[in-house]
Amino acid sequence: TTSSSVGASRRRRSSAIARAAVDAKPIAPGSAYPAKEHCSRCGLCDTKHVGHVKDACAFLGESAARFTASEITTHGRARALDGDEARLGVVDDVFYATMNAPVPGAQWTGIVTSV
Repeated sequence: TTSSSVGASRRRRSSAIARAAVDAKPIAPGSAYPAKEHCSRCGLCDTKHVGHVKDACAFLGESAARFTASEITTHGRARALDGDEARLGVVDDVFYATMNAPVPGAQWTGIVTSV
């Protein structure tokens, strides 16, 4: 096969996978999320796009394995496994904020979306 036909074959396969993922059913209420106790409840698993979670979730697969190395490279140390750093990664200070008027339909208050 030529390189162009191989590329076309990969694109067709990728498109088929993407279509299948779009048609996926969200995780049933009360069911375990794929990232289990690490899940941030971002909402992806609660949508029809749950089929993309394996590639998109920072807490699954190779993404999770890269955390420690990237934290050490970026911050000079790995996260502490207790307190806020267990959930948030390496931090100097943690600040909490909310919108005065939450954005309708936002996961939390919509503050990050508004930035």
